[in-house]
Amino acid sequence: GILATNFVDPNYDPPTLLNDQYSLNWSPDIGLMQDVQNQLYAYSPSSFKARGNQSYTNDYSNKEEQMAAYVMAELNIGKLQLVPGVRMEKVNTEYNAFAILTNPVNPNGITGVPDSVSVKRNNHLFFPSINAKYQFGKSIALRGAVYKSVIRPGFIKLSPKTVINPNNTSFSSGNPFLEPATAWNYDILFEVYNSKFGLLTINPFYKQIDNSIVNLGRYFPLRNDRIVAAPEGFVELLPGTDFYPVEDLQDVSQTNIPINNPEKEEYYGVEFSYQTNFHRLSNKVLKGIVLDVNLTLSRSERLSPSFQDVVIGIDSTGFIPKDIIGYEYSTRAGGANQPGFVINAILGWDYKGFSSRISYRFQDKIFSGLDAELSFADDYTDIFQTLDVSFKQRIFKGLDIYLNATNLTGHIDKRYRLYPAGERFPINEQNYGSRVQLGARYRF
Repeated sequence: GILATNFVDPNYDPPTLLNDQYSLNWSPDIGLMQDVQNQLYAYSPSSFKARGNQSYTNDYSNKEEQMAAYVMAELNIGKLQLVPGVRMEKVNTEYNAFAILTNPVNPNGITGVPDSVSVKRNNHLFFPSINAKYQFGKSIALRGAVYKSVIRPGFIKLSPKTVINPNNTSFSSGNPFLEPATAWNYDILFEVYNSKFGLLTINPFYKQIDNSIVNLGRYFPLRNDRIVAAPEGFVELLPGTDFYPVEDLQDVSQTNIPINNPEKEEYYGVEFSYQTNFHRLSNKVLKGIVLDVNLTLSRSERLSPSFQDVVIGIDSTGFIPKDIIGYEYSTRAGGANQPGFVINAILGWDYKGFSSRISYRFQDKIFSGLDAELSFADDYTDIFQTLDVSFKQRIFKGLDIYLNATNLTGHIDKRYRLYPAGERFPINEQNYGSRVQLGARYRF
């Protein structure tokens, strides 16, 4: 109950952030706050209550057992080399957390002692693969690969924890029944090498992800019978009354949960790479130039599911008939956190004991957060470009001095939302700044 103005630090000078776009406000005198709390606690320990909600929210445990084995072979048939293989994996997990019922009236913020919730999961996965290479000659080769891979959900998404506020229809929940997402990957690489020309590679690729993990909003656990037009088996995969503490929920209680997307997700594109040096030049100075360029063009497609309100019947039990609202499964198309264009270029020069590299990276904006319902709630990651340089000079045998400088462009990572009028609404910005490192290295 003590006013914060009593703790303002008069000697604090608020800095500006992100190229002076933002500034901080006042800062408290931390030492004074600690002294006051210590004196108050010594005077009346019973006045201090543990924060039950925060304590139980952050109290969890998990156990994971993973067993795996693989078999691989190599077959050489003339100019063709085949490397088939398969990895077998078994993962058993047990997650423990709490079902928390908040209570703003109680000093500790919760009702009673939260119940412990434990969920066990068993996953059996197989990952076949085959790699192939065909050598047309000394300078031309064709490579290919087909393989299955896995993307595992993090603990926060798998947590069986629920936090329910009886005065609010919205509650928080994870989804401990999530399955790992699996992907089939297809790659073809054509490479040409010539001692004068350099190395050129062209790599088309395609990836299809099943059971990708997306967010499902407005899920009503006690109204699963009102879901319509959903894919077969979709409702059965949602956590329902067998998992949630039904006695603490209302009929209209809703939550946002991560789910395994019943729609497939696709990535495809092509990568070009070229590496060369100019040692063939007669000029002794210019022949030390090296060049490495990598260019990727890609595209991703995802359908994100959501529920749309529809009338599925009429409730005539009351004096005035009312519509019975159901939830129709629908999808919205969009990208899947993938830049459409990426380029990496390195230009270097080596001459006697001197070596230098200039590196440039450009990444197109990323459609990083698809809202299942509203286009103006989509998230984007801004264009990324940075310039780095590196220099090294040999002084004598064993001793080098070097200079490395990174992010000379002063790039700031930016995420934003794009409103219909074209206005950007910033969500998150991170400035790592530029860095210069000067040093010496001696090898014995």
